[in-house]
Amino acid sequence: MMVTNCLIEDGNDEYPDCIAENLGPQFSACNKQTLQSLKIMAILVCGRNLPNFFVNDASRGIHYHNIPINDSLLQDLSPCIPCIMRFLDEFMVHRRERVLVHCT
Repeated sequence: MMVTNCLIEDGNDEYPDCIAENLGPQFSACNKQTLQSLKIMAILVCGRNLPNFFVNDASRGIHYHNIPINDSLLQDLSPCIPCIMRFLDEFMVHRRERVLVHCT
């Protein structure tokens, strides 16, 4: 696995972030060791009927948010954007935690 560092600028502050490359869509969400090594504390699941692998694992404390959409280039995401942004804002900005976003 390759991990690279980058900075995200919002005009006032810089937030450290990392981008994990070469992870499979669901593989990264169901691999406890990967989640722990990347310090992922929240997962945004984009797709229908996708499992929340560690929702009952109190030792991990991972927070999940599911967006029940079709995993398709034709899927209109605009109705979901306000909810997605609230979730990302809560965990990335306010709690300063890492979030994994995945689909199928």
